[in-house]
Amino acid sequence: MSTRKRAVLSGQVCEIFSYDEATVARIRKQVAASQGLSRIFKVLGDETRAKIVYALAQAERLCVCDIAQIVGLSLPAVSHHLRVLRELDIARANKEGKMVFYSLADEHVASLVRQGAEHASETKTKGQKAKR
Repeated sequence: MSTRKRAVLSGQVCEIFSYDEATVARIRKQVAASQGLSRIFKVLGDETRAKIVYALAQAERLCVCDIAQIVGLSLPAVSHHLRVLRELDIARANKEGKMVFYSLADEHVASLVRQGAEHASETKTKGQKAKR
């Protein structure tokens, strides 16, 4: 049985405490399955790593030298960030002779980054229009 009651909003908070037990129970289980999600966003919260992941989302694979040139950092700095991404299963490395090529671990990460970049671009455009 639902315990949902009509709540009158004052600002942004309900004035009475009431919730739908069935909905809360269902979604609580789904939220528990999201463990690890914040880790991905935390890693992408670093501007340099976000740029590296975005660059990898644009190509099937890139060598460390390519990535360093794209993001404008030294090889050791890029290698450090790539190691973090590799340890968190966001990127993977493949050594071919003396070259090491990186790619994203799967299409989910690439899709997430592309959608995030698209959203950021739309938000920036809307902000510029609002200032006019």
